[in-house]
Amino acid sequence: MEGNPDQRLLASLTETLNEDDPSMKGYEDLSYLQATVFLEDAMHYRSIHHQVDKKSLLLYRFYYSNFVQWCLYLVIAINLGLAFFESPSSLTISSDPVLIPIKVRPEVPCIVVMSIEFICIIIFACDCFLKIRLSGRRNVWKSKWLIAYVLIIFITFTDWIISASYKCREEYRIRRVFRPFFLLQNSTMMKKIVKGIKKTLPQILSVLVVLCLHLLFFSVFGMLLFPPFKEESEGRTDFGRLNNSIINLLVLLTTANNPDVTMPAYRQNRLFIVFFMIFLAIGLYCLLNMLTAVIYNQFRGSLLESMQSSYLRRRIGIQAAFEILYADKCRKSDINQLPLPEQARKINIKTVESLINNINKDKVYIPVLKEALQNYRSQQLSSNQFHDLIDLYYTEKSTFAQVPEIQFSSTAWIQKLQSLIISQWFNYLSDLIALINTVLIIVLISGDISQPSRLDIHYLWVINCAFSIYYCLEQIAKLWSLGIRRFLRGFDNIYNTLVTISLMITEMACVIKYNDIIFDTIPTHDLENSWNCIQVVNILVVLRFSAIIFHLKQLSFVYETLLDTLRNLKAMAGVLIVIYYVFAIIGMELFKDSIPVPNSNESDNNYTCGTYQQLNYYAINFNDFASAIVILWHIMVINNWHVFLRAYRELVSPWAQLYFIAWYLICVIICLNVFIALILEAFITRWDADTRQHQDSTYITRLSLHKIFRNSFNEPTEEDLRKEIEYHEYLGNFYRST
Repeated sequence: MEGNPDQRLLASLTETLNEDDPSMKGYEDLSYLQATVFLEDAMHYRSIHHQVDKKSLLLYRFYYSNFVQWCLYLVIAINLGLAFFESPSSLTISSDPVLIPIKVRPEVPCIVVMSIEFICIIIFACDCFLKIRLSGRRNVWKSKWLIAYVLIIFITFTDWIISASYKCREEYRIRRVFRPFFLLQNSTMMKKIVKGIKKTLPQILSVLVVLCLHLLFFSVFGMLLFPPFKEESEGRTDFGRLNNSIINLLVLLTTANNPDVTMPAYRQNRLFIVFFMIFLAIGLYCLLNMLTAVIYNQFRGSLLESMQSSYLRRRIGIQAAFEILYADKCRKSDINQLPLPEQARKINIKTVESLINNINKDKVYIPVLKEALQNYRSQQLSSNQFHDLIDLYYTEKSTFAQVPEIQFSSTAWIQKLQSLIISQWFNYLSDLIALINTVLIIVLISGDISQPSRLDIHYLWVINCAFSIYYCLEQIAKLWSLGIRRFLRGFDNIYNTLVTISLMITEMACVIKYNDIIFDTIPTHDLENSWNCIQVVNILVVLRFSAIIFHLKQLSFVYETLLDTLRNLKAMAGVLIVIYYVFAIIGMELFKDSIPVPNSNESDNNYTCGTYQQLNYYAINFNDFASAIVILWHIMVINNWHVFLRAYRELVSPWAQLYFIAWYLICVIICLNVFIALILEAFITRWDADTRQHQDSTYITRLSLHKIFRNSFNEPTEEDLRKEIEYHEYLGNFYRST
């Protein structure tokens, strides 16, 4: 077929629309179903390259429904959580083998764990089959993640069969290392972050090579500068061998063993400190900060490129929905004379309204989109207008939470009272009273509370009771002034109400349980319990005072930025969970039960000061999954991580140090710097948004990860979008056949 690209695209789409019976429940014809799915793809930044027949689309919508996706995440969580119950289980109060011997560790029956895991594997296999079915055979070989999904399910099932045959007594379980993949492959944002880190690795490695050369140079120089002649000299203790020199300087680079590692040399000659100062100045303050800058710059660019591709997918999805509706309009109207003028490429507003009603989104957005439709004078929407309409969902102020108006009383003095209660000064007064309450508590508990007196408990109860009554009256006054709908719109009101209710309930519980607290006649045997009850009240009072962050502008800005950051870093947190999980499983397999348990009559004084045994770190081990997570956390925090290096080097093997160094490089150097990069980007974007336009009373501002990079995106042209739709594997069948 010859002709204009618009003619070919229209013919392609019209052919697709006639492939199936258009009579469908809930849809006028197939075009509405296709347009709805494409629009939902756009709203979730999904690709439209999937099958578009009726059965596939209905299955597609069901698969991506909230219910199915939440069920899938639940199965993933259960599968990951099996590590806590498998042998060796984490079902003990303490992880210290001195307190709880390994032999008395409770274990979940093998058949229970294996059965749950088998069900998870079956569900993952069904999920993989659905992905292949919906994507189509043509797209399977294009997706590396989908191919890896199939292979890992096969490996997991094979290893599960081996475990079942050994009745969970096999030495190694390979499939546990691959469990985090099921979480990774199900999150688009997590895959984008992994892809961004992968693209950033060459630049990171270049700086790491310089850092390694820096360590090597100073290690060799230290071995020459501190010869091992004296018994307790620096050369004997820390620079005796090259591997020890490198390890000690690497730990010094993290400041974990500073100034311990410098003291033997510094005691001999104060000028030796210059060696360590130069090493730290170059390594800690130059190279590591340079590494952070490289990761921030390169990762931001890589993630921006990935976000740009997501933005393009969204634009393609919106344009595909428009083209489908326009092709359907032409088919019904027998319009075959193309090309039409650009302004004539329009769709009916009623069609768009019907489409909006069918999309699976929160109902709060539908009235906003319908209201925007009413602002168009014409009954037709062009492609650009259709894009602008859907973009309302992605605007910076995207929650569209309309705040109800305050209903003021007609009486003048009551109206003034309402104005006073809803004013900012009333909030300041409430915060001042909460501050006074907190200060009084601090004063009363600052003395010797090892033996609390009856008088202290009585005074604390009376003071807190009086302030609690004020807090209760304050919330009632705000509820009366604002009205219940406006009152519930403020998170600070909800927070203060919950804290106040908890305060009143706890106060009454204290009186009911220990009624002598009112009259200062508490029996001696009830002193400790009544004091604990009062301490709960004190904690709630401190929580009430923390509401000050909602009322002070700068504190409120930091709080909102923190919430936005936490909301947008879910994907990065997921990547950290994957890394933690993999390293914890590997650590269990390598170092389980490798630390010998001391005898009960053995004293800590028998060990060298500062060692694993002398510091009584036995509870921090790789004996079970939860313990492995804790030890990895301590190493990530860096402080005293050389204690673990030394312990596992002496008790297992010198090569064991490579495991901890790999964890430090991957988690601390790379992932945490990526984490910092995302926090900086989110904070800068939030700061710019706040300075451009202060938050008003009409909308609630929330930033997503896509909106953070929105100003850096390149806008695709409509011609590029149509070209992408023409070459759709299934929509473009007719076009390519001609």
